Order: sequence, then structure tokens, then C-alpha cells
Amino acid sequence: MSLTIPLAFIQELNESESLSETLSCITNWLPKMLPAHRASITFCSTDRKTLTVYAITGKQAIPASFSLDVASSFVGQVFNNARGDFINTQENQALTDCQMLADHGINTCLDVPLITAKHCYGTLNLGHEKADTYSQVHLQFLTNLATLLAPYLYVHHQLKIQEQLASTDELTGLANRRTFYRYAEQAMENWQKHQHSFFIYILDLDFFKQINDEFGHCSGDQTLSKFAKVLQAQIPETAHCARIGGEEFAILDIHDNTDKASMLAEKIGDSCRALLIKTAGETLKVTVSIGLAQISEDDKELDDIIKRADRALYQAKQQGRDQFQIN
Repeated sequence: MSLTIPLAFIQELNESESLSETLSCITNWLPKMLPAHRASITFCSTDRKTLTVYAITGKQAIPASFSLDVASSFVGQVFNNARGDFINTQENQALTDCQMLADHGINTCLDVPLITAKHCYGTLNLGHEKADTYSQVHLQFLTNLATLLAPYLYVHHQLKIQEQLASTDELTGLANRRTFYRYAEQAMENWQKHQHSFFIYILDLDFFKQINDEFGHCSGDQTLSKFAKVLQAQIPETAHCARIGGEEFAILDIHDNTDKASMLAEKIGDSCRALLIKTAGETLKVTVSIGLAQISEDDKELDDIIKRADRALYQAKQQGRDQFQIN
């Protein structure tokens, strides 16, 4: 059996400009080089306890963005051992990924590690509907291919991580101030060109300084993290939320419906009141004050609408906190 790397694959790979394009190129080409009804690429988490699917072609048995526990998966064994292997999934359903693959008609899989400078950071993965499809020849070919691709992918992946770190608040995982303003500037530009309306929310946790002073900064950090999860759970997919400083958060929501904006503010307030934060032997409750503003013809710059949202937040604080106001 003769297996070769097509020149067209190398050319397309060299033309890929981003990590997503590079991963898509690889997963699209893998089934053309080896027998497969499914091809995917995983990268490990920073704690090396999970492997997340970053790209996939073919059967969606294990979907993109799904994270597999290294300790209980076949791909995790390949990752930990830093050595490729193949397996029949029906015979190994105690392993999470094997069970998921078998449930979707993938009866054999072939996984190899991505290693650079003796550091394993992910895997290449193939799956086929027919059991016993893969041989040592397939394993050796995919291992050699992974060896060639690993340094290239590692550079792309590290650049992506650095981009994410530069745009994300480390504590909460939300966008940071700089990223929020970038999204808001884009919304402002769309408003000026196409009259696409949007709302800005400024949110501030009430009496947050008291939590830090009475229970310590660890309790304060826990409060911020849990509130961030509330925001992520409540905002629509079209909205952006960020931590813009201290206990202050912001939301950008693209629509022109005041009732819808008010309902979101109410839902966030209700969810915040329902938060129970257990710390230092006590259970803390927190509330949030919210100011929001809709873009208007009087807003000539982004700062104009943000100042109006800030004024609405001030009104909410002055009128007793734990509420929202619209400017």
C-alpha cells in the first residue's frame, strides 16, 4: 500500500491565513489521504485534563468545541502516552469517545499525537464506519503527517491563545474593556452607516467593596466569577458582555426594542438576586444596579451613549440600587 501527501494539500495549507482555515484544510484533506468517515483535531486545555475538538469533517459524533476527559477517553490515552494507536469502538465503550463514536456508526478510530519539542499538545483523529479498517501502515502514515504538521499547528495555536489572552478578562473569562470597546465602535459605525440600533448596558455590583473588606478578595473574586456566568447565561448570542473594570460590567446588544432591553435587565437582576455565594462559612447574596441607553441621533460619538448609560446607572444607585434605569 502506497500513501502519499498530495501537493495540492501542501499548497492549500500554505495559503491558510488563520488557525481555523489551517485546521479546516487539514480535516478536509485527511479523508482524501486515508480511509475515513470522520476527521478531527483536538488541543489540550492548559491543565492538560481535557482535549477539546477544534475542527471536524464528516460525521459529527463528537461535535466541535466538545471537551473530552483525558483520563476516560481513548484519545486521552494516545495523548498521555504520546503514541498513536487504533481501536474498535464497539469493543471499548467504557471509553467516552469510543461510546460516542459507536453510537453514531463509527466502529473504528485512529488517533495520533501532535508533538513539538517533546511536548504533546493535541491529536489528529480519524474514524471509519467499518471495524478493523486501520493497519500499522495507516498508523505510520498519520504519525509521519502529524510530525510534519505539529510545529506548524503549534505556532498557529499559540498565536490564537495569545490573542485570546489579550482580549479576555483573566478572572471571569469575559471580554475585557479593550475588546468591548472594539465591538461597540463597530456597532457605532453600523449605526452611522446603516441605522442599525443598539443598546449599551453598564452594570455595577452593589456594595461590592464590603464583600472584599469583610470576607476577603478571594470571596470578591468568586462573586465576580459567578456573576459573569449569570451574564453569559442570560444574554442572547448576538450580544457581547465584558468586565470593564473592578465590579463594573458592560453589555452591547444589537436591536431596537426597548421592551426587550428592559426584559433582559430584569432577567439579569433576578438571576443575580438568586445567586448564593458560599464563602468563609457564610452565604452571601448580591444585587446589581444597571443603567442602559439606546443609541440616538444625538449621540455623535460612542462616548455619548456610554455616558448616558453611566448616568442611568447613577440614577439606579441613587434610587436604592438593585434595579435598572433607562436614559
